[in-house]
Amino acid sequence: MSPHFLAFRSISADGGVRWVVVDAATYALHPQATAYLTSLRSRGCSANTERAYVGRVALYLDYCRDRGVDWAAPGFLELAGLQRWLVSEPLAPAGARRLSRGSARPGRRTR
Repeated sequence: MSPHFLAFRSISADGGVRWVVVDAATYALHPQATAYLTSLRSRGCSANTERAYVGRVALYLDYCRDRGVDWAAPGFLELAGLQRWLVSEPLAPAGARRLSRGSARPGRRTR
């Protein structure tokens, strides 16, 4: 699946951090997704909650766009399809690195 929506951390001039979802083609803010993320903080959720949700919201929007689902009003079967997709297509862990051939590996001696 190609990313149509991206999650970004935005830093304002006063140093405040805000998380936003943008359209990958135009870099325009997705207003509803960004408003939802802002509402998390206004409801007293931690900044880490907002950070955790931003990627999930972008992933959900990508899923809906790729399958022609109305993201604002998905049906039961469409949500069940999302659940099946999430189980069958796991994402790589955030920050996962691939080792090159010359990298040290556990249990391997280097000279």
